Amino acid sequence: MSFLRKQESCSIAGFRLALRCGRNDNNQYMKHMLLIFSHPDDESFSVGGTVARYAKDGWHIRLLVATNGEKGASSLYPGISEKALGLKRQEEVKRAAAVLGIEHVDFLEFPDLGLKDLTPGTLEDPIYASMKTFLPDIVITHDPTGITNHPDHTKVCYAATYAFQKYAAYLSNLQDKEQLTKGRGKLMCVCRKDQ
Repeated sequence: MSFLRKQESCSIAGFRLALRCGRNDNNQYMKHMLLIFSHPDDESFSVGGTVARYAKDGWHIRLLVATNGEKGASSLYPGISEKALGLKRQEEVKRAAAVLGIEHVDFLEFPDLGLKDLTPGTLEDPIYASMKTFLPDIVITHDPTGITNHPDHTKVCYAATYAFQKYAAYLSNLQDKEQLTKGRGKLMCVCRKDQ
């Protein structure tokens, strides 16, 4: 079971979720979802069903992928180079995104299994820029444990959470408070009852 609570973000079902509820000038609920994951396929095996449901309900959904996944799943393509595998996985996630109803996929192209070595801001800045451009109502990313304690998943969780906090401050500091009230709305969070 879940309930709404004012907060910037929390974990739910192993994933980080940040939700802002609001209405636009036409009194319609805002419908923008941003998915932020480490590798191609993270969005499909983790929240694919949820994403497909929201897309069916008319949400505009974008996916931001931190790496090309060039170091994973090579057993599916024996003899393939890392670069070719990364390109193959980009193609696969674009096809999966189309099936799920994701309208746009961006790749940050950071090194797979190398996110933990990035200097502060290197990953957070492009995530924040994507948020400012797309103005999502919901942001979904990895849980702090990275599900399997995968270092790339953990790094993306913290980078996305930091970027979301910065994004929330940006929205709060808009000069036109009327625009904020009528537009994107308040910060809310869906949490498990035990949190």
